[in-house]
Amino acid sequence: MKKQNENDELDTTQKEKQLFYIQNRANIFAHRLVIVIIAAFILLIAYVVFTLVSGGNDSYNIKSDSLNSQYLNPVRSDDDDTDEAASNDTIDYSHSIICWGDSFSDNAANSTNFYTYYLSELLEARSSDINAVFSSGIEGDDMLTIAAKQGGVPMVVQPFTIPSQTNPVEISLQSSNGANLIIQDKLNSGLNPCTIAGVEGTIEYVNGKLSFTRNTAGEEIVLTAPTTVVTNAMTNIKDYIAVFFFGDDPTEYTPQEVVEMYKAMVNYNGSDRYVIIGSIVGDEATLAPYEEALTTEFKNHYINLREYLTTDVFNDYDITITSKDARALREGSVPPSFILNGKRMADHGSEIVANILFDRLLQLQIIK
Repeated sequence: MKKQNENDELDTTQKEKQLFYIQNRANIFAHRLVIVIIAAFILLIAYVVFTLVSGGNDSYNIKSDSLNSQYLNPVRSDDDDTDEAASNDTIDYSHSIICWGDSFSDNAANSTNFYTYYLSELLEARSSDINAVFSSGIEGDDMLTIAAKQGGVPMVVQPFTIPSQTNPVEISLQSSNGANLIIQDKLNSGLNPCTIAGVEGTIEYVNGKLSFTRNTAGEEIVLTAPTTVVTNAMTNIKDYIAVFFFGDDPTEYTPQEVVEMYKAMVNYNGSDRYVIIGSIVGDEATLAPYEEALTTEFKNHYINLREYLTTDVFNDYDITITSKDARALREGSVPPSFILNGKRMADHGSEIVANILFDRLLQLQIIK
């Protein structure tokens, strides 16, 4: 009888629990959901902290003591006395490699993850007479803007008055061919200090407006016609080994326009020591007309990087591809694992670019 009572009490307790669960199912579910969300949030915070501390796949590994793979116009503090802080006019650019381009050449952080760094390491190992590899890419700049800073296709400022004092004045810039330019509100490699109508100054954004500020007070100058802006690169940076790597989609321009811009930049530098690396954002059908035009015009001075990264690279390197890579390869597109965020090369991709560029520089006898 006692055992029967215990069983009845147990059944009653279980029924009460079931009833409680049924009546409070929504609240219990909500409580558990909150716990799961809190746990997921804690894990996310932990992952972010770990990534920042350890440097994840997309992070920059900085080598602060590197003398090579420097940025062309680094931001410097007044008390910076490092070699990188040397002024442009102390550098013999005839023994330098300057890598012009977009985000694929933007190594402002002096990072070991960029092809410019790997190239500098290869040159050092060979004991070549190259004394520096400069990165001069700006994320967001297009080819015409880089050509304007470099000098191949100069920029012009629309009529305005340069005041006698050193106060900023709003300006409007265009390419000398009449096209609009992308002048960004951040470091503009090769641009400053610039000269307009013989007056040296700085072009920058002041209160959200593109402005020119003369360096020293002087006579007021009224410009009544479009006037060429003589950039820092145009004045001080000539006769160097040039690498042009615009990896982004080139379809803003026609193949012939791209050829003409490259020709203008090469001619302005005044040297046949150059290499052009082709675009890698886009499929074979899109990029083939550009590749054909560039190969015809520049021959061995042109590297068809998209073609290499979709074919021969797998014979030269032991590379494991993902399913996304396989789909891209079927379209003749560079595997996504080679590119981070569509803006720069992944670490192994950067090393591959440096190797193929180094080999081409040797083949052309630009370096020995």
